[in-house]
Amino acid sequence: MGGPKRILPADGRMDPGVMQVALLNQINENLIDLFDLQLKQRQEGIVEPYKFNITTTVKVLRAIKPWFSVLIWNDGPATLNVITSPSKNSIPHQMIRGESYVVQFTEALISDVQLWCDSGTTSVRLDGVR
Repeated sequence: MGGPKRILPADGRMDPGVMQVALLNQINENLIDLFDLQLKQRQEGIVEPYKFNITTTVKVLRAIKPWFSVLIWNDGPATLNVITSPSKNSIPHQMIRGESYVVQFTEALISDVQLWCDSGTTSVRLDGVR
């Protein structure tokens, strides 16, 4: 009647060896999943440096692969607005001339950064770390 059928010995008991193999197989699969997750969370030690001028037009900088951290320097002269991962965060951080700003996570969560000035132009340096 649909579904898998189990074939048990006449006494209705399952061989413990079969159960041990099934349990070990499940443990192995779980360990492989944990290993894959750990690899995704390991920093590669790669720094992606950028330097550009920002105006009143919003610039979106997308990471090649998500970053663990981002360090931004506003070299001035205008005030800079920054939003890291705008799909998750909508509150801008304002940076005055000469200020630096760091966002750091234990996982690679920063996929993009939005940058703009309310008025004028400013020179910006940005390092994304993956």
